[in-house]
Amino acid sequence: GHVELNAERLLQSLQKDTHHQMLFLSGQDVRLDFSDQKHLPHTSRVVCYETQNNQKIPTDWEKLWRQPDNVILLTSANIARLFSTHMHQLETNNIHAACMSPTIADHLTLSTASTLISKTPEIVALQKIVDSFLEKRLASFHNVTSSHRSPPQRGPHG
Repeated sequence: GHVELNAERLLQSLQKDTHHQMLFLSGQDVRLDFSDQKHLPHTSRVVCYETQNNQKIPTDWEKLWRQPDNVILLTSANIARLFSTHMHQLETNNIHAACMSPTIADHLTLSTASTLISKTPEIVALQKIVDSFLEKRLASFHNVTSSHRSPPQRGPHG
């Protein structure tokens, strides 16, 4: 069963939670919930939002987007364009973009910390590159924080 969260409830729960953790904002057309990633605890936020009929992106999401190391999922050229226009005003380049196709990436006229592009235009393929990106980020974070220890061994997931 898919649960639609309304924006107000989502923001209330966000304000209570100060941890960096994955977050999925569901739009009309996106049906994959990234919040169910038990193997990636306390990773950066993943924000996914699909607008309808060229409407303006809700300003509520601005405070999410301003956070460093966000991963924004861009699932259509329309959202990539809107996002670029909107983010130019915010003047930030410490976020990461994950695009569902090269075409969508072409509509991203914004300098991001990194731009991930899915091999095939499917939400599952997008999830895979985001997962692998976050796993690498998590691994390098652990390596930095525990650099005095022996090099990490390959885990069962590797």
